[in-house]
Amino acid sequence: MNAEYPAHGPWMFMVNRVVRGTNAAVSEVSVTDGVVKARAISFFELNSGKIAKIVEYWPEPGTPPHDRSHLTERLTG
Repeated sequence: MNAEYPAHGPWMFMVNRVVRGTNAAVSEVSVTDGVVKARAISFFELNSGKIAKIVEYWPEPGTPPHDRSHLTERLTG
């Protein structure tokens, strides 16, 4: 699926964080093809140490409502 995704160049990934439990893991990565920059949050279900299921979220950058801005922190990268 990802091999068919259109890109401006080779995809490069930077792993920002990985949290792992016995049967699950979560990763947060920064992704770029030299033009497009994105962040991906992936939830992995593990079975015998192998990935059995992945659910990914690719959040869009945005500005929080002004009354919530004191509760947020802008991510970079």
